[in-house]
Parts: sequence; structure tokens; C-alpha cells
Amino acid sequence: MMNKVFLLLFICSFVFSCHFEKSESSWPQQWSEAISLEEVHPDLHRGGQDISVAPNAWMTLLRVRFHKQTLDMDQCLFYRRSADGEHFLKVLIVSKDESSCSRGLLAGETLWESDLIRDFSVRFRTDSLSLSMDGNDLKIVFMNIGQNRSYDRFARPFFENSLSGAFWIGEILTSRRVERISNQVCYQLNNKCEEILENVCSNCESGSYRVVGEIACPQGHSYYCGPERCGRRGSPACFRGQAYFNQALALEGTACFSGSPAGFCQEGLDTVCEDGILRCL
Repeated sequence: MMNKVFLLLFICSFVFSCHFEKSESSWPQQWSEAISLEEVHPDLHRGGQDISVAPNAWMTLLRVRFHKQTLDMDQCLFYRRSADGEHFLKVLIVSKDESSCSRGLLAGETLWESDLIRDFSVRFRTDSLSLSMDGNDLKIVFMNIGQNRSYDRFARPFFENSLSGAFWIGEILTSRRVERISNQVCYQLNNKCEEILENVCSNCESGSYRVVGEIACPQGHSYYCGPERCGRRGSPACFRGQAYFNQALALEGTACFSGSPAGFCQEGLDTVCEDGILRCL
């Protein structure tokens, strides 16, 4: 049986057109590039299954920030529940200088707004957000959140002599050493938008960057560990831009094939598809 993401992508005419008024909205893909999450609703920190909100009032669920070179505006996710238990979501574009999402509620530009949702649930983790809208599931993985964690043994002197075999991961104490990885795929989606490699990009030694996969997926893109050295021999091809990605899809139904215009390489090298990732050889 095809999974829910596949059904959502291909049975609906466009990404989430069942609940999107603007079917060409690209905010789920954009959010995978987020560098920080702010104004996170307290109920999301508790898993998010039950959001406390006054009937018919718009409530900020979270604010998403990006590098200026990616997007020069922030985006805010709002949630509203009617007195009859019907659910509504919308995403607004707000200025980076706006002090809060709620202040931008009237002036902000609406990027996306859902239709009425009868069956709604949300699950939140520090590196992902999962939304279920009348059985249509969306999972957004925040690829850059948690990238700068430390993995130093006994990083806190107070515990150095009292805990044996303990390691700090940011602010979390664990007894398991986390292996750092580099120069390999750390998150991958196939041509049905199924996760064939779960997100381990937070373990990358030198961060991660987007690579050209097979198709555009609502939950984001495939990623590769390491400083961005795309375009070199044996490395992933550099992403050329969405227009070229769409051109490749129109040609072959996938962006990953030999000679694909979706990526580019150093002079003398050509794009080839290896294991669902566009590379340079």
C-alpha cells in the first residue's frame, strides 16, 4: 500500500491541495532550511497533541527564522479552533524586526491558509514538526536545527568526577557516545517521498547541505554531511535552482538522471544519478 505521503502528493493535484487554498505554496520545503524556531507554544513542548486555545482565537504555534540569504522574512504558524471543534491553520510572512507573530497577525502576508479541518493532530520535536489534517500527514524535518551540538565527554566539570562514561549532547546528558559523521548522505527521500534514510544530520561533523534528489517532496529535500563542496568530482552536484529542477522533472519525471540540468558541476564534469542523488563525475 502506498504510504500517506505518496497518496497526499500524487492523488491530490498539487502538494496538499486538499487543504491548501494556495496549492503552489512552498512553505513546507522552505521550513526544512530553518535555522531557529521561536515563540514555540508551550503545548508543543509537551508533544502538541492537545493545544490550549480559546475558541475562535488565532494562537501562535511557532515562528520560523531563516538565514538572510535564504529568506529575508520570518514565517509564523497560527492555529485556531472553533467552538464546534473545527480546526484551522495558516502561515503568515512577517518582518524579522516584528517583535512577535501576534503583532504581525493583521499586517502580515498570508502565505497559506487551510480549509476547515475536522480531524487534526500535531506532534513536535526539536528537529521536526508533524501535522495530520483529516488523515493527510505532513512531516517537516528542520535540517539545520541542532547542528551545533557539542559531544564532549565530561564537558561539565561538576560532573567529571561523579559520572562515568557520560557524554553531553548540548544540554542533554546521555550515556551513549554519538558518532560524528561526514561526507555522506544524512537524510534521503525517494521518488515516492518516503524516508529511506532517517534524519541523522544533527550528527554531522561540519554541518550539512541540500543535494539534488529525485523529486520535490512536501517534507523537504535530501541532505549531505560536510562543508559544502558540491560540484567536485565524486561529490553531490550543486543545486542550480528551482526553475532548473522543475525543468528536469518536466523532461524525465525526476531530477536525478545523467545530464540533469537540476545541478551543476565543475568544468569537465557531468551530472550523473547514483543511488537517488545527483553527483559529479
